[in-house]
Amino acid sequence: MRRGPKAGDRVRLTTRDFEPDYRLSEAGTVESGPHFIPGGGTYFIVTMEKDGPGAPGIILRTCEIEAEEMARERMEPRGANEREAVHLTHR
Repeated sequence: MRRGPKAGDRVRLTTRDFEPDYRLSEAGTVESGPHFIPGGGTYFIVTMEKDGPGAPGIILRTCEIEAEEMARERMEPRGANEREAVHLTHR
């Protein structure tokens, strides 16, 4: 089961729709959370790298961030054998 980020975890933005001052895949560090939204959903307080040390955190919903490790895995090129295996399983 996949767990959400916790304080100290590195995360990346997965969308530009909600935070126009930041670019897709910009990195930050979770300061606190998850915090629960009445009626459903969760959010985190994240300090973004580009804002520098000591900057106030911004509020990001769970759907707006992913663990930096997951983002890196998604962006790394796959080896030839792994590409072939993926191709064969998606026919």
